[in-house]
Amino acid sequence: MALTSDFSTLAEYKSGFEALTKLQHLRSKILPLSAQLTASMGIISGLTDINEEACSSESKSQSILHELRLLGNELQGYAWSIESLKSQSEDIFTLVSLVR
Repeated sequence: MALTSDFSTLAEYKSGFEALTKLQHLRSKILPLSAQLTASMGIISGLTDINEEACSSESKSQSILHELRLLGNELQGYAWSIESLKSQSEDIFTLVSLVR
């Protein structure tokens, strides 16, 4: 929205500036998520490996292994989403820095 606004009027300029400020705040929230998700995926992967090594045919162990794999897959999906958001926010701020 802010990037397609007509900044020739003061009202449009203020509206666009507010939208870009919100995007900058969002960017500061998005960037750390990538590292946090990567660390979480490492922990889940390690727990999965440990459980696979110690896994017997017990249904409890199999259930834990299934839950760990499911959680790892969910985290991977979140990580891909965050990478997409991070890329989009970088593109927006590159464009904004060119406009300034």
